[in-house]
Amino acid sequence: MSIEASCRSLLSTAGAITAIVSTRVYNQQRLQGTALPAITFEVRQNDPVRVMSGPSGLYDAEVLVSSIADNYAAARTLADAVRGWFNGSFTTGTLSIQSVRLDGESPLDSGLDDGEETAPTTIEQTYRIHYRPLKRDLMPGSATGAPFT
Repeated sequence: MSIEASCRSLLSTAGAITAIVSTRVYNQQRLQGTALPAITFEVRQNDPVRVMSGPSGLYDAEVLVSSIADNYAAARTLADAVRGWFNGSFTTGTLSIQSVRLDGESPLDSGLDDGEETAPTTIEQTYRIHYRPLKRDLMPGSATGAPFT
């Protein structure tokens, strides 16, 4: 399972998140006009972690998660649900997630004028995910399905 597939799995199976977005979890972008609320995610960086002796077997990924809703309050509720779920260490599919850290969060300008309270709003969260593939065939550039050691 790739880091993209793992992110989709995490975001689309968490009860607190699916209670809000149902199945509206999209990789990179959603089609204009699709129902809200929704989540998009994008893996912006996915690099091997190197140490003095060479590859460590760990990967460092930067993932942008966008919580999109009809208004700021609903987007905030969704972003809080994502933050509550995207933390700690766990195994998903064939990846061992070593740590997840929120690096930053910012609401995007929704174009509201002072006094307006509702307009589609997006809150972006950037996460750092350190993970280790459980099988060598999932590592970029590897040749076989031998167990990862």
